[in-house]
Amino acid sequence: AVTAAPWLTLMQQTAPAAKLCAIIHAGRGRYNWAFFDADDLYWRPTADDHAGGTGEDLIAALHAVEAPAIWLTGESDPAVAAAVAPLSHVTLLDPVSSWRRAGQLARLAALHFAAGTEDDLAALQPLYLRNP
Repeated sequence: AVTAAPWLTLMQQTAPAAKLCAIIHAGRGRYNWAFFDADDLYWRPTADDHAGGTGEDLIAALHAVEAPAIWLTGESDPAVAAAVAPLSHVTLLDPVSSWRRAGQLARLAALHFAAGTEDDLAALQPLYLRNP
C-alpha cells in the first residue's frame, strides 16, 4: 500500500485549530497554497484544490475566503509577512511551522495508513511539474 502525503497537507497539520492556508514556495517569486478546514483531518487536496501564483495572487485569495480568521502556515518569507500584516483576519504563524519535519510526515502517514487510505502511484502529480 502506498500513501502520499502532500506537503501542503503536512503544513496544515502544524496548526489544526482554525481555517488554514498552507503555503509553499514554488520558485521565481511564486507560491502554491491550499485552504484547509480545521475539522477535516483526512481531507486530501487534489491538484485542482491547489492554487498558485504571485504574492499578490495569494493576498487576493486570502481576501476572497469567507472565514472570520485564517491562519497562514508554511513557507512564509518577509514579503509574505509584510503583505499580510494589514489583514486583520489573517495570522501568520511562527516560521517553525514551515519545517518539513520527518516526525510530522510520519504521524500524518500513520493516520492515513490506519484509516486505510491508499493512493494510485500513477495518479500522483508533484506540484513542481505544473506550469506556473
